[in-house]
Amino acid sequence: MIRSIAIIGVWFIPWIIRLAVEAHKFRESWYFPVDIHLIRSVLGNMFVGYEGTPWYVWGWTQLLSVVLCILFGIALIPKQNRKHTIQLFLMIFVPLCVVIGISFIKPLFVNRYLIPVTIAQTLLIPFTLKALPGATMQKVFAGLFLSGILLFNCWYPQQHKKLDVRTMFQEVNRIKTPKDLIVASDAIIFLETLYYAGDKKSVRLYNPNHVPFPWYVGDSVYSPKFQLSSLPPYPIRAFFIHTDGTYTVRYALDR
Repeated sequence: MIRSIAIIGVWFIPWIIRLAVEAHKFRESWYFPVDIHLIRSVLGNMFVGYEGTPWYVWGWTQLLSVVLCILFGIALIPKQNRKHTIQLFLMIFVPLCVVIGISFIKPLFVNRYLIPVTIAQTLLIPFTLKALPGATMQKVFAGLFLSGILLFNCWYPQQHKKLDVRTMFQEVNRIKTPKDLIVASDAIIFLETLYYAGDKKSVRLYNPNHVPFPWYVGDSVYSPKFQLSSLPPYPIRAFFIHTDGTYTVRYALDR
């Protein structure tokens, strides 16, 4: 077991070093704080990739977390498999405990950043099935689990569709002139604006207050040349791209 802990620790050293180097940036973050609902639901959330939408799934992921705890415990029972199951068990719970523990002080937890936990959960399930008594019970539980996963993954993507900005950008690209600007109204929509804009040189971020660009959006692709502090004078138009997938046309009139 000590060897397993050491191996897991070595795997996480680069990640811990990265956190230490970037720690000064965490004063500005979009991460949500950890609460009791997350702790109760975290195993289920990680297993199915649930991130809070729709809200009424929280209760079900809490129940799934209890079921997974029981199943993971069953996987540890056969001694002949513990060489593998203990490592997978630690891959699940050590990162979650560390990240959630830190998040009580500084929010840091995001499902997608802990994908190895989900991989370990998936790999541990076959050991659980193998530990069940009788081939019939193993097949029944395998069928139920597989059916549940398939049904959830057919239903869940429709509940949090990605915002369709492509259609809106097609219209903007079609009607803008070479002198017009395509302006992201918020840093959150800046990367999409830069990606979908037909003329990359016309892309700007409206920032009249000169607020620093948020690091968590992707500051490596941003430079001061994109900043727009005031509206352009007519006849130059600024197509403002909004976070809800709409756009407005704005400009300043000389007096």
